[in-house]
Amino acid sequence: MELEIVISGICSLVNLDNQDETVIGPSVILLNANPKTIPAHGRPGHIHPKGDVKHIPYLAFDTRRVRVDNDKGFNPLKDAPDYKFLRLHGAEIVVENDSPGVPVVDATYANVVSNDLYWPEAKGRWNNDVVPLRGERPVKSAVSSMMRFGSGRISGGRLCPYKWRFTTTRGETIARHFAEEAIYTFEDTERDSFRITLRDLEDPERDIRTMEFCPQNPGEKVTLFLGNNIAADMPASVRRRRAKLDTGPNHHFLFFNATVDPFIQIPRLPTPVPVASEGVFMGGGGTDGGICGPKNG
Repeated sequence: MELEIVISGICSLVNLDNQDETVIGPSVILLNANPKTIPAHGRPGHIHPKGDVKHIPYLAFDTRRVRVDNDKGFNPLKDAPDYKFLRLHGAEIVVENDSPGVPVVDATYANVVSNDLYWPEAKGRWNNDVVPLRGERPVKSAVSSMMRFGSGRISGGRLCPYKWRFTTTRGETIARHFAEEAIYTFEDTERDSFRITLRDLEDPERDIRTMEFCPQNPGEKVTLFLGNNIAADMPASVRRRRAKLDTGPNHHFLFFNATVDPFIQIPRLPTPVPVASEGVFMGGGGTDGGICGPKNG
């Protein structure tokens, strides 16, 4: 059976090739993304004065396709009641039988926006409260939740229907349709369900709870949504479609700066480049589009 985890929002996928032996292995990190947690180099004065920027880290599923043995803490999603979500805080998500390893990186993952693309000076310059040193743990004040990848496959999901333009610190410009989702898939042919444990982020000896997910129709895959979105974006993210075609603000991208050492120069915030939609209305990044994540590094 296949487990599919759809990742969207303020989520950084780090060290996927496991080449940096100084920090944690291949992982996805859900940043503590609210106005109070923007790092000093995030230039909080650039935050748009209107609108909600506080993000909710969550695990969700479609009750029509998946069921869980214990849904305590799961609530129906407003405007998408067929989906239930569990708010995450200070938890490491552990998939049983998928031990930490090095995932296969699909060619489509190149569509996920990356530090290496627009901010090469940041390579290897980690903020270790967020991306911890090897053998250590992230800090709860900076990280909401995380998950280590195992032997599955990482791919890029739906593309944002408009481009985002990045300007590097050297003045070079990059404009591209970036992925609004990253997708992790793991297959276990000997199971007809998947057990997931939430473990305390700072204390690996303390399990918070364990849940077992299985498909409503035997033999189908189990799809879960791991997101970090503002409340207004959550319904579009789990439905994997766009609620509107506005390009949206760019200030959410400030939160991604938290993964990087604060003492280096940062590039300018990206700007949207609207393009003809040609009837494309779908996407997993919510109403603000792909700029709301995920990001590589």
